Amino acid sequence: MMTFDGITLDHDLQWEDEFKFTYGTGTAERALDGSIVIQQRTITGGRPITLVGTESSGWLSRATLVSLVALTQDISRDFTLTIGEGADERTFTVRFRHEDQPVLDFTPITLVPDAPPDDFWYYGTIKLRTVTAV
Repeated sequence: MMTFDGITLDHDLQWEDEFKFTYGTGTAERALDGSIVIQQRTITGGRPITLVGTESSGWLSRATLVSLVALTQDISRDFTLTIGEGADERTFTVRFRHEDQPVLDFTPITLVPDAPPDDFWYYGTIKLRTVTAV
């Protein structure tokens, strides 16, 4: 199960960059005497969460996308993303990655009719970032 601020998302959306994140950062420089000076710190927020659907899985309905688009308009709001259920459930406080446009990038699975119904299907990408400790 996957939900975003109470909106149910397809559980087949893949967290594309789940293992492309480092929990720390640092620099290493040489001092004038030739010794190395290392500075490190823990990263406590800002982990990217990119949810991706493909042509064969992770589809979202038009009604779901319309709801998500409405949420993107409040650029300073935090949202709750829940992935999994039971013992495997993980919850994150996130925001849309407005610095990485477009935050929603979806394509219809077939040609779009003139007036697509609410249950017309799309696949694509949702770009989020954590705003609290990871």
